[in-house]
Amino acid sequence: MDPVNLTRYFLLHCDSYEAVHKRFADRFSATLGRLPGVVEIGSGWRPLVWEMLECIEKVVVRDNLEVHTILIKDKFGGLRVRCDIQADDVLKLVNNAIGEAEKTCEQCGQPGWLCRKETYRRDVFNGFQVVEVVDYWYKTLCSVHALSSGYEKA
Repeated sequence: MDPVNLTRYFLLHCDSYEAVHKRFADRFSATLGRLPGVVEIGSGWRPLVWEMLECIEKVVVRDNLEVHTILIKDKFGGLRVRCDIQADDVLKLVNNAIGEAEKTCEQCGQPGWLCRKETYRRDVFNGFQVVEVVDYWYKTLCSVHALSSGYEKA
């Protein structure tokens, strides 16, 4: 199975990194990320990633290219795609998918926007309880999923 089809398999059938690793570890060499070909995204982005991969597959077949690595994940509320193909057509497809993800809820696929959630550290200083914001988590979410997950518009 070629890497694009492996990625399609991950999108449809694998819920966890462990399941992917157990099934396909022998097929991959050490490259980008934890495991090449792993898709770590919410279900709302899966249709646009699926479409991107189908288009990449057509370019790969048309231009007789080889794909060794595809890593897809969310980071800082955006879609990240790492692919070892540097063809202009592939880069355009990746950039289009990233652009669509910026306005699509990661969880449900409805229109969304960048949201953040604060994480706090509580401490005692001179007998007083001190609470400080230590980090933010970012996701692209619709209003329903932002509210239910404790996120606010960034």
